[in-house]
Amino acid sequence: MKNQIILSLAQLRRQAKDADEKVRRNVARELTKFCQPEQVPDIVQALLTDTHWAVRLEMVRSLCALQDRRLADILLTRLDDRSSKVRGLVARTLGRLNAKEAVTPLTACLQDRDWWVRGGAAGSLGELGDQEAVEPLIACLGDQHYWVRYRAAESLGKLRDERAFAPLLTCLQDPHESVRGQAAESLGQLGDIGALEPLVTSLNDQYPVVRWSAAKALGYLKDSRAIAPLITCLQDKNESVRGYAVQSLGKLADRQTIGPLITCLQNRNSTLRAYAALALGQLGDSRAVEPLITCLGDSNHWVQLTAIRSLQKLGDPRSTAPLRALVEPLIASLQNQNDAERTYATEALGELSDKRAVRPLIACLEDAAWQVRRAAAESLGKLGDPQAVEPLFDRLQDENDWVRFLAAESAWKLGDARAIETMIACLNTDNHWIRLKAIESLGLFEDKRTIEPLCAFVESSNNAQEREAAQAALQFVADGQ
Repeated sequence: MKNQIILSLAQLRRQAKDADEKVRRNVARELTKFCQPEQVPDIVQALLTDTHWAVRLEMVRSLCALQDRRLADILLTRLDDRSSKVRGLVARTLGRLNAKEAVTPLTACLQDRDWWVRGGAAGSLGELGDQEAVEPLIACLGDQHYWVRYRAAESLGKLRDERAFAPLLTCLQDPHESVRGQAAESLGQLGDIGALEPLVTSLNDQYPVVRWSAAKALGYLKDSRAIAPLITCLQDKNESVRGYAVQSLGKLADRQTIGPLITCLQNRNSTLRAYAALALGQLGDSRAVEPLITCLGDSNHWVQLTAIRSLQKLGDPRSTAPLRALVEPLIASLQNQNDAERTYATEALGELSDKRAVRPLIACLEDAAWQVRRAAAESLGKLGDPQAVEPLFDRLQDENDWVRFLAAESAWKLGDARAIETMIACLNTDNHWIRLKAIESLGLFEDKRTIEPLCAFVESSNNAQEREAAQAALQFVADGQ
């Protein structure tokens, strides 16, 4: 095996010097699949400084795909590459890597001659979260290219600095609709109530992207004066505008919105009906109970499931019998030949808190479809019946990462400490989202056995988001000891 690896690297070194740029591009594309960059610095350097821009771009793309924070220093050297494509890709990636040392070089890139590079730098500066970037980003709102203005407006929303308020208000008059839309959303993120009237005006923009961004932003402000304009938006011809208006009305948590939201439950668009059902559950008003009970018979599973959750949240006695009546039909649906139907039934049974579902759901842990097994594992954790512990433990060896993770999480909720080892093992899965969920759960365990693996993860992980989550989990465990 060792000789095969050496032979492979020797071949790569020869091909990295091949006269055909297509061969060199292929080496750049495949190199990181064979080895880590630090193992072959000579090949990496040769490809990063290749005479052909496409080879350099491919090598940078391969390095960026690794999402390794330790590669930031290498990538920083390519911000002065002759190719704007290379400079732009590097500028975009440094933000994703959370490379704080890149703030100054990226700020300099805001003056690059190419709009693609300026836009990439503007976007990354928002991700890095350094307030020193606020003034340079404000200056970018006057850039000649709309994409740079758009990314600058987006980043200023993330930075949430009051200095950006007036410049973003001005951007609501930008000639390009994408900039106006992003400025509206960023003003919502700033949370300054002074933006209310300008945002209400933007609800009448000719472009849907501006209208739905303004509707979304008004939900952030949480001011009752936005209710009437948002209710008017429910008649907008664009579905996204109506959808964001419903979501924002739910966030406003005002009893005035009950009537319009109930009306939305009759809308022909299923997404709008689901958003309305969710919002009504958040408002906690008993007037929503009967309309939500009607939604239990909706033709769309998402609407049905949202109605179940909202009714459970409201806890009104009128919903008890209708919810209980769903259990037996849902159990029968577990025998349906359609995977999606079985998955929905499994998820819904987990929301109903009915012990009749326990044994059927345990049987679903053996379903051929991993989506059904995943839903069953999660639902059994919600039902809280100890007879599910051993069947869940058996699923800790499931072939699917999500099934193993949710089986471990549910088993832990039911009091099985053995699940911690599986949860720790989930830190090494290839799935980013499972790793994040595992980190979060390990923090909630408040078990000292999680400290060492979380510390090791912080040291070894190449992903900034995951490292920060692991550090937060460690703090949570420490506070609980």
